[in-house]
Amino acid sequence: MTTTLDASSAGGKANGLARLVSAGACVPQASSIGAEAFDEHVARAGSTREQILGAALSSSLLDRLSLPPFPLAVRSSAIDEDGGDASFAGQHDSVLNVTSREALEAAIKQCWASAFSDRAIAYRAHVGAKAPRMAVVIQSFIEPRAAGVVFTQSPSGKSNTLVIEAVKGRGEELVSGRATPERFEVKRTEDASVGGQAITLDEVKRLMSEALGLETKLGGEPLDLEWAIAADGTLYWLQARPITTALSQDDSSLVWSNTNAGELLPDVATPMTLELVKGIVTSLFSVFTADLGVDWEKTPVVGLVGGRIYFSMNAFSALAATVPGMSKRSPAEFFGGHADEIMAGLKKVNASKEPLVRGAGFTLFKGFLKLMWRMFRQRNVDPGKDVATIFAETEQLARFDVRAATDDALLAHLNVLNGGLGTQFHDVFAATAVGMGCTNALMANCRKWLGDEDGSKASALLAGLGELDSAESALELWKLGEALRAAGLGGVTDWPSMRDALSKQPELEKKWDAWMARHGHHARAELDVAQPRWRETPEVVLALIRAQVALPHPNPSPRGRGSDGGPRSLGERVGGEGAHTSRGPLEVFAAAAKRREETEAEALLKLGPLQRRAFQFLLTRARKGTRLRENLKSESVRRLAMVRDTLLEIGARLVERNVIERADDVFFLRLTELKTALAPNAQSLQRKVARARAEHRKWTPLTPPPVVVGRLDPTTALPPPVPNATILKGLAVSGGVLEGIARVVLRSDQETKVAPGEVLVAPFTDPGWAPYFVAAGALVVDLGGMLSHGSIIAREYGIPAVVNVGHGTRRIKSGSRIRVDGFRGEVTILSEPDA
Repeated sequence: MTTTLDASSAGGKANGLARLVSAGACVPQASSIGAEAFDEHVARAGSTREQILGAALSSSLLDRLSLPPFPLAVRSSAIDEDGGDASFAGQHDSVLNVTSREALEAAIKQCWASAFSDRAIAYRAHVGAKAPRMAVVIQSFIEPRAAGVVFTQSPSGKSNTLVIEAVKGRGEELVSGRATPERFEVKRTEDASVGGQAITLDEVKRLMSEALGLETKLGGEPLDLEWAIAADGTLYWLQARPITTALSQDDSSLVWSNTNAGELLPDVATPMTLELVKGIVTSLFSVFTADLGVDWEKTPVVGLVGGRIYFSMNAFSALAATVPGMSKRSPAEFFGGHADEIMAGLKKVNASKEPLVRGAGFTLFKGFLKLMWRMFRQRNVDPGKDVATIFAETEQLARFDVRAATDDALLAHLNVLNGGLGTQFHDVFAATAVGMGCTNALMANCRKWLGDEDGSKASALLAGLGELDSAESALELWKLGEALRAAGLGGVTDWPSMRDALSKQPELEKKWDAWMARHGHHARAELDVAQPRWRETPEVVLALIRAQVALPHPNPSPRGRGSDGGPRSLGERVGGEGAHTSRGPLEVFAAAAKRREETEAEALLKLGPLQRRAFQFLLTRARKGTRLRENLKSESVRRLAMVRDTLLEIGARLVERNVIERADDVFFLRLTELKTALAPNAQSLQRKVARARAEHRKWTPLTPPPVVVGRLDPTTALPPPVPNATILKGLAVSGGVLEGIARVVLRSDQETKVAPGEVLVAPFTDPGWAPYFVAAGALVVDLGGMLSHGSIIAREYGIPAVVNVGHGTRRIKSGSRIRVDGFRGEVTILSEPDA
């Protein structure tokens, strides 16, 4: 069998085939047409589909080729396919069973023209790709008896599992999604034991053996391999790509949602971030599910869709089905928004068949009783004491000198940090879950007992609690800014100048250092280990302070008074400007706390003895759960920041040894690769990192929908059109009505001024957004739910808030006048600024 491919000029497919040939794989005879022929044809004919298809090929083109005999398969092979873009397969055309010279000429032009299809143009525009250069691979066409793909590492992220998907006939039916494949998952270290209708057990074993052999010969990286078995039983390998498991989620039976994860991890995740988050989530959820016999290996709980971290709703639906009193819809509603879409998706894939729970009958009942006892014990968890214990443990770990440690000690320290959540973390997390459940019950009973249909009373009861780390970080930053203003340093524009100025004023320097020590572990999208922390980027913190100091100094005025002449409560409806357009954040916070006390006193007077007792029980635990959730998250992020420091030290050592080029390349590796990478004479990982970075960049401009069923088509992840509506619907999460000027902020590291009383409009919120809350009169967020960070902080500050609006940041313009109704969950655009 002769294969002549110029991989340097024939693109990604040719490169993959050439690698297979070099590894000794059985590959159909092939030849290639380099991209220079495409360049010549486009220059002569033009660059539209019609021009490319209408012009004749160069008369000598086919004569120069060493063609396989007919029939042929003609496949597009774009030059900018870098081998790491498996998740982008299908953008360009292939033509099968070509039986004549005339048909071959037409097929070549069809492949070239597919570079200019509407689908390809739209996709490339959003991923920022340059104008394509298209090569073509021509192969002997194999009419297969069966065909499919092999992933030498499962797309669900299970590194010890190989996956084979097979269909009868041609594999194009599988790739296009028109056929449901047989699926075989086999441990890489075990023998297959089951065959199917499309392929036999012996063929499963052969595919597995050859695929693992090719993985070894091609450098040891996981592979996405296409294959076909001919009528005579010959196994052909048709394509090899580095697997994109870390950046693609391709299990057609799963339903994914980021309605909760989107605010915590909004960006494309690096492989290291995914691995760390998987470990944390699985560890924490195991606290509740171990007694129920849950097997997270059967259904992944965390995966990537469009490069972003999503939660598998199959897992939570199956879990809910095992817990008495919970419906399958409960997890969908708990995650906040899009519950109907999630439930429709679960019904479509028949998620009830997912084998998540091992236990049954009396075993399951005993597990449930154990779980209830575990939850009951959490009533004694003390938010301040137990979080302080975790903080002390973290401070002890922080004394470890990563720069002085040996490689082995550094890896051991990393293992302690990753596996060190421990009993204290688990107990507090369990108490947090109890508190979240009590919050939902409190809101329901406020509606039932107090007529709280709009949720304003429940919101007020959970406002102004104090002792929330993220809320306190913003208040303390405001105080620091006021101190800098008073010292005449409010106008300092760069960090070196501020550092010099602080060194001359020890008291101010002490305040700055104290704030950084307490809150410097926060960052935008702070659960992403690849994100720099505030303490690493003091210029970001300085920009936030500078934006605050540039605003008018707040002073009490009649506009900020209520009808009784006193401070206007932030929970009452307002028809004009915001309730605190001219008040400082401390006054705002105090008003929220006062409103909380008044609402609680009024509620207790209305309730009977038994209701009062139940009400106080729920209220106490809801407040405790709110504090625990925010403070536990903060301490988790503090621990994650230490993981980041350790990884950067490992990265610096790998740079010195020429394994990677930059210290932050380490975030594009995986934990399991670090020991090998640090070993003497380790091979360079620069090619692997470059491919992962390229994949990361390609996903960045896309906007995957909040709910995805099965495979994600990248072209559906383009931002959808924004409806020209003046009323936007969302979730009402903090009561109150405010009319004010909108301030759209897309990133929390921007130097954007949110003036007192303006409405902060954001894509998501996490503790990195806390400084913007200090001045805001109301909040509108694209993502989020009742218990998301933005909702909790809005209630803490007592400002109206509507979340899960979907496209608020794209529909609302800065400078627009809007009304935020935190009772009805509506945002009304009243007027827009002149263009």
